[in-house]
Amino acid sequence: MAAWPAVALVGSYELLMMVIRSAQLPAAGMAMDGAPECMPDNDPLQVLASQVFAVELAAGRVPSVRVIRARLHVGQPRAQRVRAYLAALNSAQATAPRGHSAAISEVRRAA
Repeated sequence: MAAWPAVALVGSYELLMMVIRSAQLPAAGMAMDGAPECMPDNDPLQVLASQVFAVELAAGRVPSVRVIRARLHVGQPRAQRVRAYLAALNSAQATAPRGHSAAISEVRRAA
């Protein structure tokens, strides 16, 4: 009977460690090297964001997290992932040869 405080303390430390370990897992939508995955079918929100912000991306601008949150009505972590996706999409479009930019915009329209 006298040992229950020690058991409760060990149990609470185990719960705390479980919370800390789960917070250290890689975020969804991120590749193992930390770069965002650029596959548009990974997240329907990414497809929607590429359609909503098509004008800004065509102009070479990536919208801010605040603008993404306001237009898509999402929280900060999802808006940050969407912005990373849009930045990767924008840089892929900027580095693609001139003939491929039409193919990229055609893929966006199809998605």
